[in-house]
Amino acid sequence: MNQWQWLAVCGKIMETQKHMRKTRIVSVSICGALCALPAASLAQGVQIKPATTEELNTYTGMGAVSICSLNQSGVSFDKSLQSSIQMFLSVMDGRHGGAIQGVDGGKKLPEKVLMNGGLVETIVKVDGICGKDFVGDNKRRLDNIKEEIEKAASNKSTSSPATK
Repeated sequence: MNQWQWLAVCGKIMETQKHMRKTRIVSVSICGALCALPAASLAQGVQIKPATTEELNTYTGMGAVSICSLNQSGVSFDKSLQSSIQMFLSVMDGRHGGAIQGVDGGKKLPEKVLMNGGLVETIVKVDGICGKDFVGDNKRRLDNIKEEIEKAASNKSTSSPATK
């Protein structure tokens, strides 16, 4: 199934869910993740290349925009973050074999390493894009994770701020 067929399927899913705003937004996020996988990488025998810095910035930026949109729709921060990080991990595995250019010789990185890196970069972008728009529990959770990231960076810790 190519990207255009995925878009058609996603359009039909969204069409049947018009009455459920939150579900429709989540469907867009899921369909976006599926469409981010190029048709070529879905075919067998295609060489998968490590992600570049530009690609990593694109993926974490997409995740941040998704979290910002879901926040405006009242979706909990934890659910939107989980969805965003899962999209990041799926694209990194499916399109890049879990590898990053210039890191560990371009070899596949452990999922925890990818998750932590994706989480940190996504949170930094969320804070810059729409952090001021968060309120209530979502604001507290965002602030808690930012504090944990800052603490981990100052301690040079490798623990994940998401595993709270």
